[in-house]
Amino acid sequence: MKESLKCKLEYIENNISELEKIDVFNNLEEIRERLDDIFSENGKEYLKFFENERKRIESENIKNKKELEEFENKIEEKRNYFRKPI
Repeated sequence: MKESLKCKLEYIENNISELEKIDVFNNLEEIRERLDDIFSENGKEYLKFFENERKRIESENIKNKKELEEFENKIEEKRNYFRKPI
């Protein structure tokens, strides 16, 4: 009878252990899904931020190119002025 109870106890302990593993796995799966949702949202925010930064930098680059072109034109005007014969 002791052996039978001992076997039943071991069986129950093993089942409890397996159930705990399954529970932990399910909790981990749920946590992973939540993290995926969080990272997905953060990813969208980061993409939006970097897209805005790219646009800002491109517009600044265009502005700088225009300023450079104007500056080069002024330099060319000065060169031409000093090249004229007196």
